Amino acid sequence: MKKLSHFVIIMVLFCLFGASIKAVENRFPNNAKFTRGVGNTCFWVSNSASKYKASIRTRAQNWMYTGYDNKIYMTEVSSNYATHMDFYAKSSDSVIKGKVLGYTAYYDGNGNRLSPLGKGPSKNYFYTEIILKTSVPTNDNKGTIAHEMGHAFGLAHTETSKARLMWHDTSRTRITPAKQENDIINYLYK
Repeated sequence: MKKLSHFVIIMVLFCLFGASIKAVENRFPNNAKFTRGVGNTCFWVSNSASKYKASIRTRAQNWMYTGYDNKIYMTEVSSNYATHMDFYAKSSDSVIKGKVLGYTAYYDGNGNRLSPLGKGPSKNYFYTEIILKTSVPTNDNKGTIAHEMGHAFGLAHTETSKARLMWHDTSRTRITPAKQENDIINYLYK
């Protein structure tokens, strides 16, 4: 009986505290996020990434309408003045090489980069640049765009489930956020 009561106490504690810890597992350690929130997220697509424009628009819809409640609303704009996300495409650079299909860079309001390329932000950020590889296969570009948008919103890679959009592998088959990823957005942008 004593073992059973200990088990019940442990399960109750896990349900109370463990679930909330799990819900925020793949955010950046410092909870870095957009300083302006996500209620009116403006994005701009450069000429270099124009071939991805339709896919970017669809992925924006996927983030707004996840099937779960969140504060995300995204609007495409015609210039990159005061945007949240700017999309570019490159054939290669210091990060885009080998199997890397894209990355997100984080900036403050003065245009200063807040972290080394390919790394998470060091603090809250004003805007992001999402760099996509120009030769991404169609099946991978959809998932890569959605994945990099997740980084822009403040999500880090997950280590626990290949079924999640923020899985760190290069195979990008998932194109919509999982409930847990949606919950992390709600946690960050309370």
